[in-house]
Parts: sequence; structure tokens; C-alpha cells
Amino acid sequence: MNNRIIEIVTFKLTKDVNEEDFLKTIPASNDFIKSCDGFISRRLSCNDENIWLEHVEWESLEAAMAASKVFMKVDKLMPMMQAIDKESVTMSHNRLLISLG
Repeated sequence: MNNRIIEIVTFKLTKDVNEEDFLKTIPASNDFIKSCDGFISRRLSCNDENIWLEHVEWESLEAAMAASKVFMKVDKLMPMMQAIDKESVTMSHNRLLISLG
């Protein structure tokens, strides 16, 4: 577990996209991410202020970065990308130190 990375992405949706419509774009991104080398798990949540949090576990930082590079170029992921307010996006990569459950 020493090299595992947690990728945290926070974002808001664009004003013209609601939660239900956004969630319809997720299966394509799930298919993509499951096919990436080094993918372990993904969680997506949203708080009451409509701030979304994506939590992805990777085997290594290299795996996370490689997937990120390709993600932006996959046509079937464009509906998801267009639904996200790009100005609101933050991303970080953190070393996984403890995992329970």
C-alpha cells in the first residue's frame, strides 16, 4: 500500500446541468476508469452546496497521471466534462497512509 495514491477532485456543475443529468454521464467515465492500469476504486459524492467530490484510489501516482492525460482526450467523456464548471475544479494527489473498510 506504500505507493497508493488518492486522487481528490472537487467541482461544481455548470448552471444549466442538474444532478440527474450529470449522473447520466457517469457510466461512460466508469467504463473508462475501470479500464485504466492501476485503478483501484472510485467514489463520487455531492454536498448540500452542490460541491462534488471525486475520490479515486490508484496503485501509484504514475497510474493516476497517465489516466488523467488520456481522460481529457476521450470523446465519450465530453458530456461529463462539459457538465463541469471548469473554474471550480481542484485536484490533488495524496499518499494513502491508512485505509479501513
